[in-house]
Amino acid sequence: MVHIDTIHCGLYGCNCYHLWREGTQSALLIDTGDGLEAILDALKERGTRPEAILLTHGHFDHILAAAPLAERYGCPVYIHAQDAPMLQDPRLACYSEAFSRLPFAPLVPEHPFTGDSLSLPGFTFRVYHTPGHTPGSVCYRIEGEDILFTGDTLFAQGYGRTDLPGGNTPQLIGSLRRLLAMDPDIRILPGHGEGSSIGEAARYLC
Repeated sequence: MVHIDTIHCGLYGCNCYHLWREGTQSALLIDTGDGLEAILDALKERGTRPEAILLTHGHFDHILAAAPLAERYGCPVYIHAQDAPMLQDPRLACYSEAFSRLPFAPLVPEHPFTGDSLSLPGFTFRVYHTPGHTPGSVCYRIEGEDILFTGDTLFAQGYGRTDLPGGNTPQLIGSLRRLLAMDPDIRILPGHGEGSSIGEAARYLC
């Protein structure tokens, strides 16, 4: 059985997802945003240890706790290769000191990827490259589960902005069409706000 906690991070309310399976202490974290203490508290409460960090994209509000967590636990960080430079350059990550609790800590990810699957301790993910919000935005679907982590590509009642550096409206439209063509019963867990389903999101957008 898959357990998922949602940890709200930072002033922008990024959703960090804490995943683990029944009977194990190994966990994964998705989008470790500007909420290091909240993430550490969740790990302590559940008695879990992160084996890897997955990022849906490289904007600062989704990545600020990645470097300190990776250093503390020795866990690898996964991000699409096209967004990997954002982890090293605060300008590319659109970092704002005024709207952040954590400093920007440059990070060289051990595992920038371009493929469509990731095999990690306890989980295998299908990876969907969904550019538009950023060039390397991705969505992660747990293999064998109707659960899709959509980052800032698709929200319960909307979609990611394209006016930041690297944003591309035609690409985002293409990515949304791909996602909305999926099984309507798939549960979506976005980068901000409440969860929904592909079907509900499609009804709102269409």
